[in-house]
Amino acid sequence: SATASGCGPSDAVAPDPCQASCRTRRRNDVQISRTPAWSHPTVLLLAITGSKDVQVDPKDLGTMTDIAGDGIETHLVPDVDHTLRSEEAETSSPTKYEKQALKPHDTRVTTILTEWLSALDSRSDSIHQAK
Repeated sequence: SATASGCGPSDAVAPDPCQASCRTRRRNDVQISRTPAWSHPTVLLLAITGSKDVQVDPKDLGTMTDIAGDGIETHLVPDVDHTLRSEEAETSSPTKYEKQALKPHDTRVTTILTEWLSALDSRSDSIHQAK
């Protein structure tokens, strides 16, 4: 069955033909300007997304870095979806999120987060000294 947006799971064996269209529509539905908030961050930012995230374009990581500069650390984790869990399928889908939530976060994601938090004090000191 299709969702209200016209996108949903496909019964076909082949990849869902509306996947790219759905991805674009979902991203366009939540377009907001983050430039003012990210252009002069007063806190350190960490952005992690997966290569199979259909709701956040991985290219946004570069845009975020361009805007926030040294105040952000970004990571693109291969074969991870929007829930930051491993995704074995070629593409992910929000219809899988409930099932994905039962699995642990991908260990690469937890490692990135743990290392980022461990080094937070030293990075926080440097961002405040630079201001």
